[in-house]
Amino acid sequence: MATSTTDVAELNRIDRAILQMLAEGRATQGYLIDATPHTRSQIQRRLEALHMGEYIEKIHDGTALYEITQKGQNEVTDHSTTHS
Repeated sequence: MATSTTDVAELNRIDRAILQMLAEGRATQGYLIDATPHTRSQIQRRLEALHMGEYIEKIHDGTALYEITQKGQNEVTDHSTTHS
């Protein structure tokens, strides 16, 4: 059985930071880059991986606006309850 390249066990601290920010509301790629200490390329790679894993959805190409999906929201909720 094939597994996603962004399996839950593979989410890293950058992924979790992005998901946490998107759990608070939609955000552009530029905002996510500016609001974190990570490089542009790190954020771009992780956004692509999270999108491919269906944790987030790109809802506007022109502005690179993202929102969290139910799967991503579940990950945020599950992670916060198991790490609190």
